Formats: sequence, C-alpha cells, structure tokens
Amino acid sequence: MVELMTMAGLAGLALGSFMASCAYRLPRKISLVTVRSFCPNCGHGLLWYELIPLLSFAIQRGRCRSCATRISREYPIIEGVAAVTAIHVVSGSAFQVQGVIGTIFCLLMILIAVIDLEHFVIPNILVVAGLV
Repeated sequence: MVELMTMAGLAGLALGSFMASCAYRLPRKISLVTVRSFCPNCGHGLLWYELIPLLSFAIQRGRCRSCATRISREYPIIEGVAAVTAIHVVSGSAFQVQGVIGTIFCLLMILIAVIDLEHFVIPNILVVAGLV
C-alpha cells in the first residue's frame, strides 16, 4: 500500500508540474508540445534539473537562475495540491483503474479552476477532456 501511495504522489507531482505549465500556456495560446519550458520574464529555456517538481523551486529559492526574477508561487502550490489529490483519490478507491480515472478527473477540475480564477475563461479543450 505504501508503494502505491508513493507512486501516486510522484505521479501527482509530475502531473502537477504539467498542469502548472498548462495553466500558464493554454490561456496565452502557447503550444504545450513545440515550445520548451521557459522563464516568462527573460525567456531562458529551462534545463531538466530546473523542472523537478517542488525541489527545483526550493533549491532556486523561488527565482529564475538566469534573471533572478521571482517565480510565481502558483507552480509549487499546483504541484503539491496535485500530489496530495492523487494520493487521496488513489487511497480511497477500491480498484486501481478507478483511482487513476478519478485522479485525472480531479486534476483536470483543479486545472480548470486555476485558469478560471486567473483569466475568467475555461479553455474548450479542457471541457472536452472532462467530457471524455
């Protein structure tokens, strides 16, 4: 059971990192596939070790390595909430498939809420994904 919760937490961190990227990019119509992760202030392309969920933010003290601009606290908050959500949903489901589906749905709802709170818009792609 501990292994399952650990895997759920790590998957939640990884998905949370992607969600934070989506929350920034989708309302601005920036590609999720063709554009590498970057600092919104200076455009510095982030390296793999600058993208480790929660850890990179803590090591860099919440600042860009290139321009020292503060990184939004939204990123680690989304990552942490996604990890806790994944652990909670998986631990409460009797079947692993239900846990995965439930986690994906909950994380999608969190992403929609974050984008809506900041931009007052819900991208259609997220609505369609929720319907599926």
